[in-house]
Amino acid sequence: MPGSRVSVSSQKKNKSEVDESLFGASKKKNEAQTQKIVESVRKGNVANPEVVLIGESELQRMKNNAIITTKEEQLYQKKLLEEQKEKQMAA
Repeated sequence: MPGSRVSVSSQKKNKSEVDESLFGASKKKNEAQTQKIVESVRKGNVANPEVVLIGESELQRMKNNAIITTKEEQLYQKKLLEEQKEKQMAA
């Protein structure tokens, strides 16, 4: 706003300081680490225990076989299974 002034001391008071390590590594650090691992794998080093190589066809097979359900769908399916078990036990 033109003509309005805020003192430097009040700006410092409003600044919050948070220990970012509480929220995990920063995005840039994660990206840098990921890039480092990718370069290592491309050079042929697959000794990193955090790296798993999956072929394109295997990845596609996994995607095709995956069934994504919502929490509500999972609860509904669980309820149906319980009802079926109760019917079988009663019979």
